[in-house]
Amino acid sequence: MDREEIGRRSDRLLRQIGPLLGVEHGVVQGVVLTNLLAMFLANHFVEASEAETRKLREDLLSAHIEAVRRLVPVVAERFGLPPWEFG
Repeated sequence: MDREEIGRRSDRLLRQIGPLLGVEHGVVQGVVLTNLLAMFLANHFVEASEAETRKLREDLLSAHIEAVRRLVPVVAERFGLPPWEFG
């Protein structure tokens, strides 16, 4: 799957999921997102290598955290919310 296809598919899912989460309390949103990320990480593993699986999951989690840090200001601006720059 190329980047364009990934973008189209993820945009479609965000349009479907966004309204569902948008009406929920922030704590509920956090729990749902935490579970989705846990499902994502659990589904990434290296057969027969606990150490490599642990590294893979740590690397993926770090990449996600960095992506979130980059996206918060963009999303905040899009929705007219207060900016939050990470240090």
